[in-house]
Amino acid sequence: MEKIKMFKSIIKVLLIIVLIILVVIVLPTRLNKKKQTMITSSTLTKMVDISELSSAKFTYNGIAEAYTDENENKIKCRIRYDAVVEANINMNEIQFDIDKKKKTVKPILPEIKLTPNVITSADSPSFIPEDASIELKEVLTVCEKDAQEEAEKSTELMDVAKGNLRNTIEALLFPIVESNGYKIIWE
Repeated sequence: MEKIKMFKSIIKVLLIIVLIILVVIVLPTRLNKKKQTMITSSTLTKMVDISELSSAKFTYNGIAEAYTDENENKIKCRIRYDAVVEANINMNEIQFDIDKKKKTVKPILPEIKLTPNVITSADSPSFIPEDASIELKEVLTVCEKDAQEEAEKSTELMDVAKGNLRNTIEALLFPIVESNGYKIIWE
């Protein structure tokens, strides 16, 4: 009988030792393993799914010319205006070129769209001559067209927009890309 009690005690001690080993050594190492996520283009697209992102805004003060005819032969008036031009991108249109051997991700960006918004206030728009007879709808159309043309000429606007966009994409993707040993590269 005493042997059985001693045997049961030894079994209990061994079970306690095994449980301690499991709790102290095996369980933490299993919990600390980084969960590997498969890097795919669709996974990365979901991570940057913000729909439309404004990557840069510029204030523009311009002077546009409104014409009396479609051939732009005679100036009706000049319009001084203020506008904010936004550089936007549809984040759902970003594609990713993934090289599993080199462990690189190359984002392929869609075209950046420029959107001018004419600001109407007490000071803007103003007209030369001051008594110009022109409809507000035409004023806005002429000013938006002028702001669009000026924004498209600005390499600085596009450079800033691309830089901000790249920084945003890197910040959104960094956790998954870095944890899987990948690097983001740009063209």
